Amino acid sequence: SILSIFKDKRELLDPTRFDDEIALGVDWTPLVGGGSSFCTHRPQTKQTLTTSTLTFKTTATAFLFCGMFVCLGLAWIIGFAIPHAAAGGGLDGGASLIPIGFVLFGWWYAWQLRRNEMKFDRDGGFATTADTELSLSDLDAIQLIREHVRDSKNLYYSYELNLITKDLNRWNVTDHGNLRAIRMDAQILGDYLGIPVWDAIDFRIPDASNGE
Repeated sequence: SILSIFKDKRELLDPTRFDDEIALGVDWTPLVGGGSSFCTHRPQTKQTLTTSTLTFKTTATAFLFCGMFVCLGLAWIIGFAIPHAAAGGGLDGGASLIPIGFVLFGWWYAWQLRRNEMKFDRDGGFATTADTELSLSDLDAIQLIREHVRDSKNLYYSYELNLITKDLNRWNVTDHGNLRAIRMDAQILGDYLGIPVWDAIDFRIPDASNGE
């Protein structure tokens, strides 16, 4: 009875509620492993006389998170490692690699966030990231699902905003822990593209292995 407290009591998802055959065939399990507890991307619209684009830009919070690692690493290097070496103490073996690792991680994560910024161009008819290009005419719906994330110190929910194509493929737009923001942003994107939002966050995903 104690363990039942942690049981997922959400209603089982019935994809027929979305009134689309594609919803019956598409995968409803998390597409991207892990996720972040804070909001990483928000949509920004750019309007000109002839074009209209919507881009999921990296948030200031995400950049601050990356900057924290860079600053901690640099502070250690400048405040301790360099003076220690200048005084004849040399570099402290593997410990000197820790602040360098902080700097590299912060830079790498910011680079990854920028690469994953997805831009939607209705006039051009494409959605693009640094290494992805999708035709907007192939998109059928937007999928919202949640994932229970457990890392070494934290336990939280991360929510995925995925694009679903007519050939049952999925492409992740963003994946973070701000429920209010991701629902709002999914609706903004759905209105921009003229496609429905399939929100399954409040539903339990059927487990095929258990015959559900």
